[in-house]
Amino acid sequence: SIGDIMYAILEDGKVSKAGSLTELFPSVSFAAAGPDQEWLTLNNVTEVQMTLDYNEDTEELVYLETPKILKGNKVVGVEVKALPANLAWARITAKRNDLLTKTDWTQLADTLDPEMTKKYAEYRAALRDITSAKTPADVVWPKDPVKGA
Repeated sequence: SIGDIMYAILEDGKVSKAGSLTELFPSVSFAAAGPDQEWLTLNNVTEVQMTLDYNEDTEELVYLETPKILKGNKVVGVEVKALPANLAWARITAKRNDLLTKTDWTQLADTLDPEMTKKYAEYRAALRDITSAKTPADVVWPKDPVKGA
């Protein structure tokens, strides 16, 4: 609904106010679908993007008190921050352990053909070697032999 989306009013290339449409324009009644692009443009209003691409192993999204404008006039309400190394290693180790647990069955006798069992053994060895990377940012995840991811 329109009340769940954050918007920003832009003035002189800066965010002057941010909030829901009903907070920003309390005397205006909006349709359930919200205003059209023409109305937003006429009122210097833009939607605030609340997500950015980031590496979940080594970074986190932090919500900003006041949205900011990025290159290309994209307005964001979050920024990407690097995790402390100990927290990044903890996340990486937990993910690695989960992937190892999910593939334990591949090493049981008579579950896969010998070639696939060997490929999974190599994949699992690469997973165990993950923590030998110098820094969390240096971690390269091996590809699952079947899923490719």
